[in-house]
Amino acid sequence: MNIGFDIDGVLTNEEDYIFECMTKYCYENHLNQLIDPTGYETRKFKNSKELFDVYQEKYVWEYAMNGKPRLFASEVIHKLKKEGHKIYIITSRRPSYIDSEKGQRMRDTIKDWLEKNDIVYDGLFFEPDKTIKIKELKLDVMIEDNPITIPIFKDITFILCFDNRYNADLVCPNMTRVYSFYDIYEKLQNLQKLKQNNK
Repeated sequence: MNIGFDIDGVLTNEEDYIFECMTKYCYENHLNQLIDPTGYETRKFKNSKELFDVYQEKYVWEYAMNGKPRLFASEVIHKLKKEGHKIYIITSRRPSYIDSEKGQRMRDTIKDWLEKNDIVYDGLFFEPDKTIKIKELKLDVMIEDNPITIPIFKDITFILCFDNRYNADLVCPNMTRVYSFYDIYEKLQNLQKLKQNNK
């Protein structure tokens, strides 16, 4: 199978990192900002645009270089590769898809992070809109967390939605929820069997 993985919220637990960093920032700056702990990214906070800029400037590079991958992410992806599946990593992390010095720095940082954490892949793509790349790669499944884009992707491929607070209420066809990397592994095995039985 051709399998797509997002990075933030799938390979990493970005939600908790943003939550911890931005509540610290709000506390230290006497801002009563939290409005919705289930909001996506900095939408958890009032003035999310301003706080997103703070996050990008103050915290994102530390996260990009040293954020921890989810437990067993490398192990499961190695298993999938050994079984002959193609692994494609597709990220919309800002500013990786922008042709600029910061964009190049982020692309290099992501590549270094994947190597450091022994996450193997057949292709790595930086896309503001993943839809075209999902179609181009003919993905059998995309592992994604974004509650805004999943309803779009589900019309072009099967989705495994990595469970996070901000997508907990999302329900849509052609989507199955996953909770860990070994849960992903089991559900991919089930999907493979289903595809073989339908041939």
